[in-house]
Amino acid sequence: MISFEMIDNNPLARRLFGCCAVIAGVLMVGTIGYMFIEHWSTRDSFYMSVITLSTVGYGETRELSPAGRLFTTALIFISVAGLSCWTASLTALFVEGDLSGSFRKKRAKKMAASLTDHTIVCGSGMMARTIVDELTKKDLPVVIVDDDQDGLQVIRNMYPGVPIIEASAVDDMSMFDANILESKSVVAALPSDFDNLLISMTCKDLGMEIQVIARSNDPRIAGRMVKAGVDNVICPFQLSGIHAATLLAG
Repeated sequence: MISFEMIDNNPLARRLFGCCAVIAGVLMVGTIGYMFIEHWSTRDSFYMSVITLSTVGYGETRELSPAGRLFTTALIFISVAGLSCWTASLTALFVEGDLSGSFRKKRAKKMAASLTDHTIVCGSGMMARTIVDELTKKDLPVVIVDDDQDGLQVIRNMYPGVPIIEASAVDDMSMFDANILESKSVVAALPSDFDNLLISMTCKDLGMEIQVIARSNDPRIAGRMVKAGVDNVICPFQLSGIHAATLLAG
């Protein structure tokens, strides 16, 4: 369902909405104009405005007066301009939708396939964004894997050159789309500890020398991650507590 917020956030959608408003306005002006100039009924005036606006060329509904013909000529010019703008905006909107959909996903997979010794970051939250920020500052290759559209949009705006695999990171196929076989390291930074554990186990099951770093908020799951062979387990709350205690101790 299209909302006013979606229209307001998309320049092409705003332009298309504006063109539709212009066309509706021209249709209304045409109807009123024929009613006033030719003294036709509302139905005949509306019908004449529609066939004039659409330029289908069905012919005049009734005999037009010289003033009516002049009005029709002006209406045709305005209609052609309005419909041209509407068609161009609609086409651009569909093209943009394709670029933001299938084409963008194919491009991201192609970019990931060309990388070697890169880092795969699973997630798009604050921790993932911080990692991406640090890696990109050092010009190190990185690929994002996540299906949270809100988080991905933030990363897309901040780091437009980073390939993003828009899929669940716990899905094996999404990891292969991120070219995991050629990667150097994987960071499991999803909100769910169980998802991070599953990603870690999947990476280690490949039997490759891939460095795996996982986030965990639960010490019990962190212990399972260590048993699964995770190279480093990061517990944000625990690290924050240690840092706070260090500051308090002076």
